[in-house]
Amino acid sequence: MKTKFIKKWFYISICLVSLLVITDLFYRYSEPQRITYNPNVSYISSLSYKPTEEFIAADPVVDSIGRLKIEQKQKIAEKERQDKINRIEDLFARYNSPMQGYAELILRRVEDCSNGDADYRVLIGIAGNESGLGRVPYKLYNPYGYLDGKQYADWNDSLTFLSCVITQRFIVPCNNDLTCIINKYAGPSDDKSQWIRNVTYFINQL
Repeated sequence: MKTKFIKKWFYISICLVSLLVITDLFYRYSEPQRITYNPNVSYISSLSYKPTEEFIAADPVVDSIGRLKIEQKQKIAEKERQDKINRIEDLFARYNSPMQGYAELILRRVEDCSNGDADYRVLIGIAGNESGLGRVPYKLYNPYGYLDGKQYADWNDSLTFLSCVITQRFIVPCNNDLTCIINKYAGPSDDKSQWIRNVTYFINQL
């Protein structure tokens, strides 16, 4: 009788232990695994990281931004230059100047012969005072009243040469100052004050 009782409790014990083991395994593998944060452990290194697929190198981005800035500056400079040409042509049209169509040439010669230091408006102002913007030249195709003893074949010939000479000899050395220019440019009988007023009048229209 005693032996049967022992066997009975032995089997019951085995069943209870088995049940406990199965229950533990069930909860261990059926619930999501929880991660306890540890501030002393770096978790970044454990990530699956593919730089070729998820990261853009800094240098190409910087280069691209730099190119965009350069292109934007070029567009702004081109627009500003075209605006100058348009203003010159508008002035020529208002005065029915025979130099219409030569604004780009004049501006280019001022730029090329001064490295950007000369104000193109001063040259146009001189032409306005000396010849009414080419309508009353002292000599054929000489709108600036520059007495160099030369005869020019056409407007392209004279403006290509004279725009550079006057820019280099008078405008650049005087740093665009009209008083300085007229002291170098005028003859002994010229009214310098009137010359400055007339040139300024045309400059203000640009």
